[in-house]
Amino acid sequence: MWTDEIISFLTEPSILQAVVALFLVSGIGMYLGKFSFKGVSLGLSMVFFIGIICSHFGLRVDSEILAFTINVGLILYVYTLGLQVGPAFIESLKKRGIVLNLWATAIIVLSIVVIVVLYLISNQSLPHLMGVLSGAVTNMPVLGASQEAVSGVLVHQGASQEVLSKTLAEMAMATAIAYPFGVIGVFIVIAILKTQVPRSGASAEEDDTVKTITKEYLITNSAVAGKTIRELMTLNTVPMLVSRIWREGRFMMPKSDTELQPGDHVLVVSEEEHHPKILLLLGEEAKGVRPGEEVIDWEAANESLASRRIIITRQEINGVRLASLDLRSRMNINVTSVIRAGITLLPSPSLRLQMGDRLSVVGKESDLKELSRMMGNELKELDTPYLVTLFIGMLLGCVLGAIPIVIPGISTPIKMGIAGGPLIAGILMSAYGVRLHLNTYITSSANLMIRTFGIVLFMAALGLSSGEGFFATLSQGPGLIWMALGTAVTVLPPLIIGYICMKWFKLSFSHTAGVVCGSMANPIALDYASTLVKGDTIAVSYVTVYPLTMFARVIAAQLTVGIIMG
Repeated sequence: MWTDEIISFLTEPSILQAVVALFLVSGIGMYLGKFSFKGVSLGLSMVFFIGIICSHFGLRVDSEILAFTINVGLILYVYTLGLQVGPAFIESLKKRGIVLNLWATAIIVLSIVVIVVLYLISNQSLPHLMGVLSGAVTNMPVLGASQEAVSGVLVHQGASQEVLSKTLAEMAMATAIAYPFGVIGVFIVIAILKTQVPRSGASAEEDDTVKTITKEYLITNSAVAGKTIRELMTLNTVPMLVSRIWREGRFMMPKSDTELQPGDHVLVVSEEEHHPKILLLLGEEAKGVRPGEEVIDWEAANESLASRRIIITRQEINGVRLASLDLRSRMNINVTSVIRAGITLLPSPSLRLQMGDRLSVVGKESDLKELSRMMGNELKELDTPYLVTLFIGMLLGCVLGAIPIVIPGISTPIKMGIAGGPLIAGILMSAYGVRLHLNTYITSSANLMIRTFGIVLFMAALGLSSGEGFFATLSQGPGLIWMALGTAVTVLPPLIIGYICMKWFKLSFSHTAGVVCGSMANPIALDYASTLVKGDTIAVSYVTVYPLTMFARVIAAQLTVGIIMG
């Protein structure tokens, strides 16, 4: 019968059967994930739980294929995530990086405190609890580091090979039991923290993207008078752009050699946070020519000019410094802003242009047409991703993840792994690849598709590999105890620290959610949290804390085992 052949096909592991199983779990999970209950839905994470259910009811897939799929899916997800948030990550690292990493470290420390307390008050062994910790924080490197540390201690104590193998196997089982609830627990934490966001408080959801403003200043500082625009840039310590000058009743388009004079009204584009320094440099903020006179109509300056948005699509421009183009002197054109990956950047002279950058420019129509030809400005050139750089970046990420890092006092070298290496590579390629004239541009829609495809494959394979014997372990032996302890480790530390961050230190929900997901090494929860608010702030915060917390988790696990068992 054809039904027997279908059953045989689904139950006998093969390459085709594995592909069908992965696509089946992915499709059903994504479809069911769209449904919500009282406004709450599991989204793409439903794929993970469908995989567990299918595996429980007998769907078996070759373990090597699942391991390969887990690795490839995670690499696709984290690398494209790094590409997407790379520009914003650098700014976030400068502004909030230390603070966010301190809060993430606090979550790690509190997790270890909870484990030690559970060890003292329960009858569970430390190896079992370290396995629970690994699953509860969804961090497999923690399991590897813990097993290595436990092995060293047991061998030193003269334990037999049988005891050693049994202990390590039980640690892995404890991780498997705690892992699914480690995912769910972070969802619960994120949902609870979201309720702490004031309904009317927009300030609680600030964005890390650069906020550019345009303000009018009156030149009253004698130290500035007589200086050219070029000399002003050398005196200035903050990025700014003088886009217009009002002098003696007429508008001027400033060039690099234009001298400023006392009484000039200048229109300056800068980052919002730099306004006080610019005010101190130039003199005072102005609203018109003189008190009582009509406010200057800066829009009138554009009557003989045009404003355009030009997209860089020529490979020759990729990596070129804005200053080297000398657009002011050569073409009398001002670049007022640069938009990259949805982030507005100030057009400083040292800024290196990249493929896909959108330049907001002002100048004469004829000059803008010439600039358009110079930059390319052809959208169709961006439709096809530059796959060579994409694969090179992921390759470099895998190499980075495999490099062992030796830390004095720690017996096992630490590696960033496939979750950390490609993430760092994506950030570096996005932020600095242009210096090597590498074309790392990829459209937002293409990036989203690759990211989603990767995370769905990751969750489907992970669910299929975790479901076998899952419910049996829960109903027998210490499974339920491990699950309960794992839930406590998952929920309490991030919830306590997250509440303190938002309530007492006024950290936004976006930053807090990113710190929670990053410290728990949970890309599935990151995907869920990103659907709750607009912008990339959550993802930027995630990648800001992930590398350090990954190291901190591994080191903390080894130190805990060494101190207590040693």
